[in-house]
Amino acid sequence: MAIELKPRGGYTSLLRSCHVVDTLGHVVDTLGHVVDTLGHVVDTLRYYAHATWLIHLDTWLIHFAMVLEAKIGPSILNADLSDLANASARLMDEANADYLHLDVMDGHFVPNLTFGHPVVKCLRSKLPSALFDMHMMVQEPELWVDPMADCGAQMYTFHVEAAKDVLQLTRKIHEAGMKVGIGLKPGTAVEVVEPFIDEADMILVMTVEPGFGGQKFMADMMKKVKYLRSKHPDLDIEVDGGVGPGEAIEACAEAGANMIVSGTAIIKAQDPKNVIETMRNVVKKHI
Repeated sequence: MAIELKPRGGYTSLLRSCHVVDTLGHVVDTLGHVVDTLGHVVDTLRYYAHATWLIHLDTWLIHFAMVLEAKIGPSILNADLSDLANASARLMDEANADYLHLDVMDGHFVPNLTFGHPVVKCLRSKLPSALFDMHMMVQEPELWVDPMADCGAQMYTFHVEAAKDVLQLTRKIHEAGMKVGIGLKPGTAVEVVEPFIDEADMILVMTVEPGFGGQKFMADMMKKVKYLRSKHPDLDIEVDGGVGPGEAIEACAEAGANMIVSGTAIIKAQDPKNVIETMRNVVKKHI
């Protein structure tokens, strides 16, 4: 006698059980995809939260970087050239200068000769952290960009009157890793530099005729400083020539200059530190 074995509950129940198992499997898979999706959402939110924070940080840093500082830079042209390294070190370490202003003259752009990049290189070896502002009173400023960069200069200030192609020169200076300063002689209209402001890190307004130290301060040059400050509130504006404690520094600070080059008034003073601090405080008052 043949016996037919049938699953308990019949085939229908078995098939239903299989469908339930499959459905549960799909549910589990779906839940897995949901979890993965939520993970991606969380990662995305974290990314954008981090990016937003970075944007705010960048904005703050840019704003902070644009805040003007009062800076006093002694011109070492009037220092003891036979002991230039030690004299420069004393100005930075003891007198608390913000930077050193190095006047380079070629005897052509101005009727005087000083020093070139070999001297600057020697100074850099003795003053590894000092900021060198190279005031290039030379006929062909294009020629000396790379040598000065190789010496470790951080600021390369050329005269607009000497440059063959100002924009090309500013690009070359930046590519060499230095900041750009553009200088104006007393007889040059301030509007001449206006097309190049965006490419400059600093504008130098000469308050004496370039070439020799110890000249009398030209107060009428303050019109140029006021013009620049009114149009460019975040621009570094430097003045150079005949500036010392008293009326000259007051006039410069009131007009809007924040970088002050001073030679004789600092170098020949019995207390250079006091002179630097006095002038810095005057500038701070007006920033």
